[in-house]
Amino acid sequence: MKILQINKYHYVRAGAERYVFDLSRLLTSKGHEVVPFAMQHPENVPTPWSRFFVNERQYDRRNGIGADIEKAANMIWSREAAAKLRALLREFRPDVAHLHNIYHHLSPSILSVLKREGIPVVWTVHDFKWICPNYKLYTEEAPCERCHVYKYWNAVAHRCVSDSRAASALAAVEMTIHRLGRWYERDVALAVTPSAFLRNLLERWGKDLSRIRHVPNFIDPTSFVGIAPRVGGEIVYAGRLSEEKGVKNMLDMAAALPDLPFRFIGAGPLERELKDAVAMHGLKNVFFSGFLSGKELYAAIAGARMVLVPSRWFENFPYAVLEAMALGKTVLASSTGGIPEIIEDGVSGILLPPDDVPRWVDAIRRCAQDETMLAQTGEKARQRMAQFSPELHYERLMRIYGDVQAH
Repeated sequence: MKILQINKYHYVRAGAERYVFDLSRLLTSKGHEVVPFAMQHPENVPTPWSRFFVNERQYDRRNGIGADIEKAANMIWSREAAAKLRALLREFRPDVAHLHNIYHHLSPSILSVLKREGIPVVWTVHDFKWICPNYKLYTEEAPCERCHVYKYWNAVAHRCVSDSRAASALAAVEMTIHRLGRWYERDVALAVTPSAFLRNLLERWGKDLSRIRHVPNFIDPTSFVGIAPRVGGEIVYAGRLSEEKGVKNMLDMAAALPDLPFRFIGAGPLERELKDAVAMHGLKNVFFSGFLSGKELYAAIAGARMVLVPSRWFENFPYAVLEAMALGKTVLASSTGGIPEIIEDGVSGILLPPDDVPRWVDAIRRCAQDETMLAQTGEKARQRMAQFSPELHYERLMRIYGDVQAH
């Protein structure tokens, strides 16, 4: 098959991009021809198709009144993205277009192009942007569904985007116009959610469940070849250092367990605040490794005593859990979102309420004192990853591609 993979970023920025690149490699290994469509960016992976990519736009900074108005209009409907996609389609005629994150930078304008060209569209929904102006369903340091259903003025009232009323108002307008236009509902043949949690949530928000399929993300065991798991000494967090990830709670856990070493792997907006708090409170058992990726990241996780995923928001289907379990680690994770679909509580990991720090502290202490349990749970975790194999994912996705082509 010829498959067009569409995502606004063409470098590994977060979990969505990790999936796009993993999926593209998987499809290519099966003999399919895969072509990307994205936005220009200095960190992009080189591709001959980048000549069709849209110009880079950065929405996290001001560029002057004229440029900002142009960016705002592009969020709602990008003429450039539509024109460049039409140009690409003159050279590459896909059997299926597989969308990922397109909002802001590409916009639903590309859906109309694909519709007119008769190309069936599959859309993997990686976050909550279909229903939430800030894509997280999280604001004011707590999960939030105030906008249910389509009450987007709440995003403005609570400054849900960048803590800015203007940015929140723009996002609310964008969401309102896209909902009224119904481009996602009308022009996407099937939507795919990595977690059943997200599929059910979308139904509760009024989306047509018959057009939403659940296909879990996959983890490729060949990524960890040559990395030997062992029960090390550190309690590790690997991910973005941001408030919704529960990293502040992890500092409280470290303070309550001064004899155990805690390591943060990653970067993000809270990095400076976390380091200042460690210095202020004299926490000698907390360490920072900065951003790591690839084999370097996997080696650090493989040598952990256990891995923490203390998220406070509704995680969809996090790679942080999948990677740690594939490396034979015991994962202590929040019982939120799609995480309980990955971890069997008490068997292949431990699930805990997100903000119950005393329970987390008790669980960490008990695990740290029982190496036999850590080894057994870690092995069960590794075995469970067979349910999220590339082969199973490929079979499920091929059925979806076949279904949309048939209709």
